[in-house]
Amino acid sequence: MSEHTPQDNSDDFMWSGVHGTKMPKSKESDKLKTKIQKWLTEDGYRIKNTPDLNSEFYLSATLGGHNMGVIYPADTIDKIILVSGSVLSDDHVAKLSITDQKNLDNLLWSLQFGLLSRNINFKIDNPLTRIDLQRIIYGDGLSKNIFMNETINLHNAVRYTFMMLEKYIVDNSTVVNKTPKGDIVGYG
Repeated sequence: MSEHTPQDNSDDFMWSGVHGTKMPKSKESDKLKTKIQKWLTEDGYRIKNTPDLNSEFYLSATLGGHNMGVIYPADTIDKIILVSGSVLSDDHVAKLSITDQKNLDNLLWSLQFGLLSRNINFKIDNPLTRIDLQRIIYGDGLSKNIFMNETINLHNAVRYTFMMLEKYIVDNSTVVNKTPKGDIVGYG
């Protein structure tokens, strides 16, 4: 049994409210989902429900080419996870694979330090084909301002990653003014 689960409580319930009253988790997650959908829609995001057996809900949100997932894991009480990232195009992967390993290592260190300075959780595949980014928000005191600022932080981390990769490829290209075809593809 988890330290957050009351002894007399089944997996279908969670603690809620200031006084620790029990509320069915599905009702609580439905309220939270509705609130988050409203906030994202008001900010111009297109929302799609994504089936996920490990989550109370998983919303795919898209705004101007930026894709993000909003996950409320089934095994937590008040944790909301924002996920996004970059999947590199085949052309980008090819360009990176033929560059000097020392320069590539310097790029990876710079990316990691930059993401850490932005308080972004990340996973970078090796070889470099995909970068997963994540922000965790806790439900206590959750407001639209806090939530939307975290979506902006995540979006900026994706942009930072994209810009660093593009700069590296251009700086290390053997052909002047030739950038790879395609784009770094976001997901959510």
